[in-house]
Amino acid sequence: MEYTPPNPEKADIVFLLDVSSSMDKVLNDAKSKAISVMNEVRAVYSDTQFAVGSFSDYYGTFSSDDGYTRPYGVSEDYPFRMDKDMTINTTAILETINDLKMLNGADFPEAFARPLNESRSYNWRSDAAKIIVLFSDAPAHTYNTGIGLFSKTYGGDPGPDEIMGTSDDLHYLNVLSGLVNDGIHVVTVDCQTEFGLGVYADAHANMEYIATATGGSYYLYTSDQVDEGVIALIP
Repeated sequence: MEYTPPNPEKADIVFLLDVSSSMDKVLNDAKSKAISVMNEVRAVYSDTQFAVGSFSDYYGTFSSDDGYTRPYGVSEDYPFRMDKDMTINTTAILETINDLKMLNGADFPEAFARPLNESRSYNWRSDAAKIIVLFSDAPAHTYNTGIGLFSKTYGGDPGPDEIMGTSDDLHYLNVLSGLVNDGIHVVTVDCQTEFGLGVYADAHANMEYIATATGGSYYLYTSDQVDEGVIALIP
């Protein structure tokens, strides 16, 4: 009887990297972790596409109804950039990741809603597992979530028009629901090395919640099992 090998399952994976200044010490290692994940996934599932995105924060000072007023970012900062759309070319992905530059980010929280929402626009294949691997170390700009997630509020996300208080403002929970509706799972790599109260605990809570809410998985950056977590999400 002739043996027919199983068809490999398809997977589309976006590496989404926080390039704000607090990530300076870990970005090079994060690049290495992304490369390891890509190699390990490709070893199991040959029909895999990869993409790259990066973010820091909005340029300017923003004031929100919750009383949070801060400079979110400086002129070099951006809330999201699609650095490379889906491709099978792993060399292009490696070059793109290695070309990422550190930015500022100003205040400690970052605009997570924007990059996660914009990531829905990659050229995802309808019949592939859809996975974002998110590297960051910060809490999210978001009003009170109503679920007791953060110890305090960190201002809103002004959305694509970059004006706070308009109709395109992005809301954290709504964006996560949008990812779920699209079948996109998020593997979070928590690069925050501080533990305790306040913004450090909120950073951990943010990364854990994004993973849980999207049916993904959460890892502290010291983990060597990120690749296994990604593979486990592929049907």
